[in-house]
Amino acid sequence: MPYRAAERLEPDPVTEVDVIVELMHRSTALRRRLLILALGAGIAGGAAGLALYGSLATQVYGRVGGAFFAASAIVTFMVVRRLCDAIAQGRERRWIAELAARHRLDPGPLAEAMGLFA
Repeated sequence: MPYRAAERLEPDPVTEVDVIVELMHRSTALRRRLLILALGAGIAGGAAGLALYGSLATQVYGRVGGAFFAASAIVTFMVVRRLCDAIAQGRERRWIAELAARHRLDPGPLAEAMGLFA
């Protein structure tokens, strides 16, 4: 039986690698945008926390205000970052299913590969 007439039972490894690389590019771009969003939200949360502190305090001390800004920024960043990670994981699962169906691949190894890089 000639090679070209033979039917492959398993997916082409090159196709699987190409799909993993495409998933990594998509995931990296999305996570970069979400990180920028989380950083901006952290700064805004710090400013909001400082404004709240300033409106509640009768005397604003510089060091206490700075500490309150930093604490508010860190807490806001942590919360938004976890939310962004959940969004990114949902998108990655959708992309894995989409690309696995398009290239007739098993989604298990793709999800496992993305789990290593995420």
